[in-house]
Amino acid sequence: MKIMKKLSVLLLALLLIVSGINTVVAKPKAPFVVKKGTLYAGDYESQIKVVSYNDEALENAEILTFKSSKTSVIKIIKYGSSLMDYELLPKKTGKSTITVKYKYDGYTYTYKVKYTVKKYPSPFKYLKVQSKSINLARNRTSVTVDYNFLKKTEVKYKLNSGWKITSLSWVNSEDPATFPKKKTSGTFKFSVYEFDYTYITFKLKKKSKKVTYQITVVGDRSEE
Repeated sequence: MKIMKKLSVLLLALLLIVSGINTVVAKPKAPFVVKKGTLYAGDYESQIKVVSYNDEALENAEILTFKSSKTSVIKIIKYGSSLMDYELLPKKTGKSTITVKYKYDGYTYTYKVKYTVKKYPSPFKYLKVQSKSINLARNRTSVTVDYNFLKKTEVKYKLNSGWKITSLSWVNSEDPATFPKKKTSGTFKFSVYEFDYTYITFKLKKKSKKVTYQITVVGDRSEE
């Protein structure tokens, strides 16, 4: 009788253990996954690369940690509270580990991904605005030119071997966007207005590399 009682107790304990195992809920698949990437020194801020399985989670996940292991290489800029409100600003060439920890629907997910910052590839052999050479070490720059109603501002450029222009445009507040012919070298002109801004955008490609250069041309009255 005692043996049967002991066996009953053991069987009950075993059933409770099995029942407890069955009630354990597996951690669900992450709603979005953070990926490694490559940036270029001097480039604009950019969002971190993610593969999303739930766009609602991208907007509403609680960001617990978003940091760079080397802020001298990549600086984190925060504009809001959602993941897409955090941006990476490449400062100089090097490597940095980006740590992202977030909470969604009661579960916490952590990612540590490697980011490499490279020197910006220069597609141009030269690029000049009104005879002023543009600094090609950065993909965005500003240049001030003389405001002259009678004389248009001239842009001259020539690409390095292997590069192609996929898109070339300029626009200011007076004129709609204009798209010159896409050539490996050439010249185009446009009117500059006093204290106005003209934005010239080159989009270029060389095999798998794709880059964008933007020059902001500011019209100023020349002193005579």
